[in-house]
Amino acid sequence: MTKHITMTHKHLTIISLVAVIFLAAGCTSAPKKLDRFVEKTEINCDNYETEDWDKSMQQYKKLVDEYKNSDKEYTDEEKKMALKAMGRYHALLIKKGLEKSATFIEEFGAALPSYLDGILDGMKENTEGFGKSLEEMFDGEKIDKALSDFSDKLEEIFSGKEEK
Repeated sequence: MTKHITMTHKHLTIISLVAVIFLAAGCTSAPKKLDRFVEKTEINCDNYETEDWDKSMQQYKKLVDEYKNSDKEYTDEEKKMALKAMGRYHALLIKKGLEKSATFIEEFGAALPSYLDGILDGMKENTEGFGKSLEEMFDGEKIDKALSDFSDKLEEIFSGKEEK
């Protein structure tokens, strides 16, 4: 009978320990959850695809809603933590958006002269007079220079980013 009581005591100890762990995990504050989420996103985002970003933004929204709609009164330190985490997440979105935009613009810029040539050729075939007018409007050298200048500006912007 003593053995049975000892086993029950061991079981109660284990159950109590598990309960404490679950309670501690459940008691993590919304600002702390938000901060941890952003930290994980910062570490992993270089490997994110569009679907990953969609999931990330959904999770982020849930965490922000949890923070904003909580009945808990947060300390100034917790409020600062949450706001800083939100700012870091938005910075990631801006950085990734700019990188994607720069890639698109580079690809578009490389294709633009051929695309415009195609428009001009198509217009020439259909109406010679209109094609000449368009050809006069589109100065290839000016377009190339504008795209080159724009590309240089983007390179300037992104050359200042931190390397991981």
